[in-house]
Amino acid sequence: MKKIILSTAIALTAFVSNAQDITSGLVSKYTFDQDSIEDVIGNNNGTTLNGIYNFSGYGTGKAIGFNGFDGTDPQAIVNKGVIEDSIVAFDQDFTISFWFRLTDYNLNQPMIILSSRRTLTGSEAGGIEFAIRKDPFNTLQVAGRKITGGLLGLQYNIESGIISTNQWYFVCFTQIGALQTLYLNGNQIGQDLTNSFAEQSNLWALGSSRSPGENEREFNGSIDELRLYNRALSGQEVAQLYNFIPGTASIEENFSEQIKAYPNPTNNSFNLSTKDVLNVSIYDLSGTLVFQSTAKETYDISHLSSGSYILSAETANGLYQQKIIKR
Repeated sequence: MKKIILSTAIALTAFVSNAQDITSGLVSKYTFDQDSIEDVIGNNNGTTLNGIYNFSGYGTGKAIGFNGFDGTDPQAIVNKGVIEDSIVAFDQDFTISFWFRLTDYNLNQPMIILSSRRTLTGSEAGGIEFAIRKDPFNTLQVAGRKITGGLLGLQYNIESGIISTNQWYFVCFTQIGALQTLYLNGNQIGQDLTNSFAEQSNLWALGSSRSPGENEREFNGSIDELRLYNRALSGQEVAQLYNFIPGTASIEENFSEQIKAYPNPTNNSFNLSTKDVLNVSIYDLSGTLVFQSTAKETYDISHLSSGSYILSAETANGLYQQKIIKR
């Protein structure tokens, strides 16, 4: 697991206190830190064809990445990941959660993030599918399908607002009874009350379709921290899991001089010593997200109470964290 690099200016702490993890009912968990689709708590390991594992995952580790369709050859070799087990029963209570980051949109086809819609050979199987709808919609859609007696189509369908590129999102989908609920970044965004279940299938495809004719649906982005539970998390638990930062920040022997926050301590605002930052987040010492922003010249935190916080700066080269003090 990659260590997070801390600045010498604030070498006062060697760890970040996280919100408490949610492990009750957790059946399978995939961090992708092992350069594989390894179930780190169970036995439902997956396989990858042309997989990409990089150090730009959410938290401190790696993510699995996909290049998307190049716009020219729909039969081109794509990155494929597959877990040959459904892991949870689609007609029982369950939760599926993961982080994803979209690199670019697809003008022609919806892009698959996670799908149990097809068999290993590409036939329709029903199942559940998480996808980014094609441009100009660019929304996150989760849908459950049924094929018994013919392709009967959607049994439920929930959709988000527009998804931005180059930003990490936390997705949590729960089913309790026949009620499906979709959460994004800890907030409930929709429910389906049609009282229907997706048809059970026996695998999960990551980042692409199993159908040979659907290479255009390859995801363009990264997926991290995939989890499947055999129970429905409550709204409070979903928010707690959203605020949980995977891994532990560690101080390297040689502290990074690449990024510093100044002034630190600060009264109302601070600047960063580099312009290469993509996103900035601030967490209190319980691990709760209290501030988030894209790159700016100056970051206004006058609304925060006095105290110590963890500043997380995301760059193209990785994630840097340091302690920042608000007076």
